[in-house]
Amino acid sequence: MSRISSIGLEFAYNLLYNLKRYLKERFMAILDSHSMKDGPLYGIGDVSKICDVPAYTIRFWEKEFGDFLSVSRTIGKQRRYNDADISQIEKIKNLLYVERYSIQGAKRVLGASNDLTFSLSKRQKEFPDTKQLAFQIAQVIQDQLTKAQYA
Repeated sequence: MSRISSIGLEFAYNLLYNLKRYLKERFMAILDSHSMKDGPLYGIGDVSKICDVPAYTIRFWEKEFGDFLSVSRTIGKQRRYNDADISQIEKIKNLLYVERYSIQGAKRVLGASNDLTFSLSKRQKEFPDTKQLAFQIAQVIQDQLTKAQYA
């Protein structure tokens, strides 16, 4: 009886050890790509409820707005959205449904927004003086408005 118990315990130990190793290898990519500092990850069903947008529409937007919406995936190819992704989906929804932009128009607005953010952060490093920075920010905004006017 004790031999069977020791074989059973050894089997259970090996099974748990191998299961732990398998799970660690299988999901290491997910753990590496999203640490807990990035916040929780949501599935497409959860995001659909949060944003009040059908899942198929979110998938379509992911294809159309790929430059502005980068969604991570699990090893099993399931989409995982963080808070920044959800915020971007809300922006897209607002541009399309509230402000009534076309898809191309929304892409232009999102592109200009990204350009503006990059330009402002770059200028802030170049001009630590507040007055100079304010002047440069005004210049960047004026440049962006001029671009948008002729686009």
